[in-house]
Amino acid sequence: MSRKKKGRKAGREARGQAQHQHQALLGRALRSPLLDGMEVAVRKPGTVPTSEPLLAVAQPLLERSDDMEEARLAVQAAAMAWNLALEPQESREALIRQLAEEACYDDPRERSRAKRTLRMLVDRKLALFPDDGRVIVDFDLTETPEGMQVSVVSATLS
Repeated sequence: MSRKKKGRKAGREARGQAQHQHQALLGRALRSPLLDGMEVAVRKPGTVPTSEPLLAVAQPLLERSDDMEEARLAVQAAAMAWNLALEPQESREALIRQLAEEACYDDPRERSRAKRTLRMLVDRKLALFPDDGRVIVDFDLTETPEGMQVSVVSATLS
């Protein structure tokens, strides 16, 4: 088989695998209790996929990540911060403290760092996308020959 045909075949296989992973992500998200009372719809033509603004929020952390696991943690932190940014400001700080304590319960320095990171990401979301009210329900991060691919399931409050 020629190198060109192998490349096309690998591309088709990667797209098929990405499609399968996206379907699995959507199935997992649809079973989530987070979707109770929310409208789920396929992205309308002309709208920006949620993955693009989420990656923009995560960018400072992604720039420092060395591998896929660190990138996954960066996107996970950005998704948490995105949803925190949708909360009323008066309850947001208590939620940030709670998340930091649950994640870093035995290390005060790590708790402090986690709170600073979440606040920075919340501030980025509010500065870059103040009017985007989508809730991030789930995401999947995969490595493809073209680089990192992020699939996001989001919902709007009904």
